[in-house]
Amino acid sequence: MQSWTSQEDDRLREALILNKKGTKNWREVATHVGTKTAHQCQQRWKNTLNPDVLRIKGRWTTEEDTRLAELVKRHGTKKLEIHCIASAWAFAEAVS
Repeated sequence: MQSWTSQEDDRLREALILNKKGTKNWREVATHVGTKTAHQCQQRWKNTLNPDVLRIKGRWTTEEDTRLAELVKRHGTKKLEIHCIASAWAFAEAVS
């Protein structure tokens, strides 16, 4: 199985924003992504990209480390505040 590119991740986020139905239509999302199946898209969102899911498995990426360091530098170590800002940041990136 081929890994996901940043462009595919961007298309997945974009497809979820464009898909305004109450439930996610993963077939439509996969069509928008263009290179992955509905199941692959669902799993990528559920296990990796969804900012509402706390991922406690595996190591943090360099990007996640950098983001966290920026948030702590800017806002201190208030855990809830950092979580809220990080979630909003991820959503804002998905919308832009």
